[in-house]
Amino acid sequence: MSEEQAVAGNSKLKILVGGSVAALLAIGIVGFIIYSATCPCERTPGGFLFGESNDTPVSDWSFANDVSLCQLQIYAGIRPHSINLNCMATPEGQMYLSCSVCDTKYWAARVDTNEIGVMRLDGVTYPVHVNRITDPVTMDRAWRARVQKLQVHQALDKLEDLLRHGAAQDVDEVRIIHGKGTGILRTAVREYLSDHPLVKLATPDPENSGDGVTLVFLK
Repeated sequence: MSEEQAVAGNSKLKILVGGSVAALLAIGIVGFIIYSATCPCERTPGGFLFGESNDTPVSDWSFANDVSLCQLQIYAGIRPHSINLNCMATPEGQMYLSCSVCDTKYWAARVDTNEIGVMRLDGVTYPVHVNRITDPVTMDRAWRARVQKLQVHQALDKLEDLLRHGAAQDVDEVRIIHGKGTGILRTAVREYLSDHPLVKLATPDPENSGDGVTLVFLK
């Protein structure tokens, strides 16, 4: 074999190896994008969070209480890592993320002070800074927000059952006793009723001056 043939053979080998590496890299990138579009799932973390982007700073996260789950993306080194989380907002609009047994969570160990991340709520992504909270007073505030959110969601599930049962029984009106309290449950109930297909009208019960009851007229 001549020197020219040997050089040509080495060049072809380099091109073949380089092309194979590039092809594998491209396949890996495409696969990771597909994986990111599918997860995070119930028990499987994901990669990038995709969705409609909202870069406007958020000062009131109250709308977090309208979704059952949020998604958080942080970086584990250079690799994006995303998970499903329970999120809740206080009446003042501060958002907290639930982290049960936090010391055992892979993502929580990678959250530093003002960790850069991305939150996704109802298909919309928001840039955020994440901090791990250990102060008992703040944690108690977050826990109260979590309980209030659960109570609202459970109450709305029961309200839906009541409306469907009333419509099936040709009932003209029902009374919803939500109490006065902080007003969070009352507001959620009335917003839910405002555009419900079975509801003709929802109004404060005139027989209840404390505004703890809503009178609902069914179609």
